[in-house]
Amino acid sequence: MKKSTISASRKKKAFKLLEENKLSEAQAVFAKLCETNRLDAESWFMLGIICNRLDNYDKAEKYLDISLQLSPGNPNTIFNLGLALEKLNQLEKAAANFKQALTLKPDLMPAYDRLALVYIALGKQEEAIEVLREAIRMQPNSGEWYSNLGSTLRSIGRLSEALVCFEKALQLKPGSALIRANKGSVLCAMGRYDEAVNCYRDILNKNPYDIAARTNLLLTLNYIPKIDPAQVFAEHQRFGELCPAPVADNFEKNNRKKLRIGYVSPDFRSHSVAFFFEPLLVNHDSNTVEVYCYSSSAKTDDVTERLKRFSQNWRDITQLSDENAADLVRADKIDILVDLAGHTAGNRLGLFVRKPAPIQVTYLGYPNTTGLPVMDYRLTDSTVDTPEQDCLYTERLMRLPGSFICYQPLPDSPPITPLPALENKHIVFGSFNNLAKINIEVLRVWAEILKAVPNSRLLVKNPSLSDEDTKKRYYKLFSQYGIEDARLEFLGLVREQSDHLACYRFIDIALDTFPYNGTTTTCEALWMGVPVIVLKGMVHAGRVGAALLTHAGLSDWIADTPADYVSLASTKTLDRGMLSDLRQSLRNQLRDSTLCDGKRLAQDVEKVYWDMWHNLYKSHDG
Repeated sequence: MKKSTISASRKKKAFKLLEENKLSEAQAVFAKLCETNRLDAESWFMLGIICNRLDNYDKAEKYLDISLQLSPGNPNTIFNLGLALEKLNQLEKAAANFKQALTLKPDLMPAYDRLALVYIALGKQEEAIEVLREAIRMQPNSGEWYSNLGSTLRSIGRLSEALVCFEKALQLKPGSALIRANKGSVLCAMGRYDEAVNCYRDILNKNPYDIAARTNLLLTLNYIPKIDPAQVFAEHQRFGELCPAPVADNFEKNNRKKLRIGYVSPDFRSHSVAFFFEPLLVNHDSNTVEVYCYSSSAKTDDVTERLKRFSQNWRDITQLSDENAADLVRADKIDILVDLAGHTAGNRLGLFVRKPAPIQVTYLGYPNTTGLPVMDYRLTDSTVDTPEQDCLYTERLMRLPGSFICYQPLPDSPPITPLPALENKHIVFGSFNNLAKINIEVLRVWAEILKAVPNSRLLVKNPSLSDEDTKKRYYKLFSQYGIEDARLEFLGLVREQSDHLACYRFIDIALDTFPYNGTTTTCEALWMGVPVIVLKGMVHAGRVGAALLTHAGLSDWIADTPADYVSLASTKTLDRGMLSDLRQSLRNQLRDSTLCDGKRLAQDVEKVYWDMWHNLYKSHDG
């Protein structure tokens, strides 16, 4: 039999194995073909494809590069090489490959998707938007492309344009739960909570087990003013009822000298959760606990790399199913598994449903109960969660003696500037909070403050205010309460964290939102010398501000009612000397408080972990 005939037969066999998803066997045959004929571009290409599918990206890059040298200008090879480079985090090179593939083959639609995602990962959202618009021109009847464009526009605060995209996507694909959920997230960000809730209810009416829609609904409920906490709790309980799981008793009785603690988060990156988590991670005592970090973040950055260095054991579970991730946790023999996301985006509550650790805890990332019966505890403190709130949690609350969080300031924070009012001769109030938290009731109260303080101004900064339509909407809302445009200033996206903090130089007093308080924004304001007026609510989301100020020694800036909030804002503006002195001393005051004491937090948390473990140990003794 001729050599060419043998090769053709082997290649046919390899493709057959590939169709049967026998990747390793197919890989062996293609490797043999490459040994036999090193000029066989197709076999090198297929070898690279298989290595990509087997997550062996270094070899995939090598084999696809060989194929490209043998067959230059092949758009499919260039595209798949881009996939390998993307996985290897060589994003600029990956983008160049995807662009080249599209130049050679403009109808290679997967390349538009990957190029847009790489641009987003590189922080080049405007470039990603142009790529997606080109994809829409190629496939104008695709709901998915409109949805992808809407998600990208939403990420940079262009809410009105994003909403138009999602509505168009739903016209093209009316049955898509994902697109309807994306529309809901934009409506929530715009403060149109009732419409957002209706989007999620529409999905759940058709499929009560759509977990993504239900978690989005639960998150949205935290923003709604004057909603009954019992109603919100009932919705969270409903989530738990829809996630039944056998509770496996995987407790191993032995005298532990060191606890294995696993932290699970999609936010081990430049994100507020990571900034509050890092002081705990850094200060954990390696003689007391062994830390595992389970990261499900699709985006990685310098913060990710820093957290990796501080973690004793790093696990990337981004590509793992909840079942496989649970198996990994079991294999690591984790004693206490800690959720850092709750019902926020990218959460892995499905992992916790499978109860892979004998003790499971929720902490930090979400201001409410998970509703899961298999979540044993929640870490908090007595200021943000009073004993009266125990009935609103399915978890047992474990209250730390100090603050339940620790703020880590930016190392190169801008210096404190003089009080703006000394030069302006008028007071500037400000808020840098999430726009979704600035509801109609908040606007009404802020308008009352502006009326009560003559010549005062309000500065609101949020990425969504880069959107002209959103900005116009807020001018109109304030005008309905008698506030003219000249007393308002809206700032949009500021990319660099240091530039963001520098904007506090324009503000004399910060105003917190309610019923969903700020956390990061409040800490940042205090660090920049700007005191914050907060309205204390009934539940965790509305009590964080009061807790932060209490721990920072600023309890006289806490209001109990909306009327008190307005009165407090008015009264605090009268003594400019006090405001000026406080501005200069506040950073040191915050630095010396429990809010910036990571070592204290780690010690308190470790003690609570051991209490949990000993409680479990005793229960098995009985």
